Amino acid sequence: MDLEQPPEASPPGDPAAWIDSLLARLRWQVGSYFHHLVEGDQGWGQTRLVLAAVVVVLYTLFSRVFEQMSSLWLFNWTLDQLALRDLLPPELLYLFNFFASFASRQVLRHALPPVLGIALALYFGAAYLKDLLELPNWQPALRYLFSTLFGRDYPRMTISQGEASVAHPDTNPMLRIGGPGWVDITIGNAALFERVVGPSAVLGAGTHFLRRFETLREAFDLREVERARDNIKLITKDGLPIVINEMRVRFGIRARQVRTEANPYPVMTGAVRRAAYSRKVSGSGLEVWSEMVTGAVRGTVADWISRHRMDELIPPPRDGNQPEPPPAIPYRQALHALFQDKHSRKKFADMGAEIIWVSVGHIRPDPDVDPDLKSEADPTGRDKIHQQLIETWKSTHKALAQDELADAKAYARWLSDTARSEAETELILALTKGLREARAEGLPVDDVLADRIIEYVAGVRRRSPDREQLQRFLTMVGLLESGYPGDPAAPAP
Repeated sequence: MDLEQPPEASPPGDPAAWIDSLLARLRWQVGSYFHHLVEGDQGWGQTRLVLAAVVVVLYTLFSRVFEQMSSLWLFNWTLDQLALRDLLPPELLYLFNFFASFASRQVLRHALPPVLGIALALYFGAAYLKDLLELPNWQPALRYLFSTLFGRDYPRMTISQGEASVAHPDTNPMLRIGGPGWVDITIGNAALFERVVGPSAVLGAGTHFLRRFETLREAFDLREVERARDNIKLITKDGLPIVINEMRVRFGIRARQVRTEANPYPVMTGAVRRAAYSRKVSGSGLEVWSEMVTGAVRGTVADWISRHRMDELIPPPRDGNQPEPPPAIPYRQALHALFQDKHSRKKFADMGAEIIWVSVGHIRPDPDVDPDLKSEADPTGRDKIHQQLIETWKSTHKALAQDELADAKAYARWLSDTARSEAETELILALTKGLREARAEGLPVDDVLADRIIEYVAGVRRRSPDREQLQRFLTMVGLLESGYPGDPAAPAP
């Protein structure tokens, strides 16, 4: 049965359906009442307190009804002194005597069993909570039970500057157990609360009531956070170590809404949840969210540096042989654009963070690479770094030269193959033309072929000798040695 929504009313005109609807609504009303009587807080806790008091009174009342009591001497003395025994009727005197008997120890002893039962239940319940939650003493557990059951003396908790605090940690159970209780969240803060089944609410500035077993998962300061790192050591694409002397980053919890004077720190529920649940657990415990974001910024910068060579970031030293180097990349502007990229923004949005700006200092070679260098040397550039830069430049240009040489050899081979093919084609065409003329004029084939070959050879020799003509001539000689088509002395194919 859904205890949140009552059953729908039946359509009018159908008595049977109306009765079923009435019974269903009655069952829902009774079930909802008992559910809230057990689970409810605040007003329902006071209802439970009243019911407990009624149980004690009824138990004592019924015990008095079935017990014979003698008149109290103080009550009889009062009646005699005031001369009320003769003035009042016997029925009213009996009624006064009945209510006066509740002040006697003989009747008050009947209230001891229910009162003692409630006290023992609270004590053993507090002892159970103390052992279950490993509390230092049973006072926080007892106060928690009393507040939960009777809705009185709710504890309070304050969240300010991203930290939760209570007035009396030894007796206030809100930090260890959670609600029921009140939480005061100051402006510029937000908090994520959980119940047994998972996250329950993300609350912003104001005073809020926490239900039972609703605990604080994480508190966040919505103001902008600034972190700085000095002497960050990184590796470039060509394997050279560099140092960024300073990196500063400013970020905060993402806010989808626009900040206004009425709401200067809007809370984004999804961002707060991602910030709370996206952190890692290391050997030292749960990672701090601000340190996680700072580490992610450093990782993004390191990844960008690893995709660029040293000479692209820092102009290489000159040894007099290499040409003028290209201008260095403006890495500050490039990193600024990198953190504005949609992929980077999504990466940090998954952490619940929004990067305001990132600033990096000067990039220089790692001064610790060459520990054997003399102390009077330049600390911003060591000899091994400079030598490695020169070797990297030489290897790059050597690779380019080898590529050019390989391209030239391949082009020469292509020209040679092309010339040979053209020579063979021209010779075959000349011989074919001679054969056709010999058949048409009835001349001897051998004479015609000899004339064509002489004309071809003479034409080749009259031209300027070059590689292409030489290739043609050698092709012709090879054909003569192998015989022409139709020659009886030529080898069979």
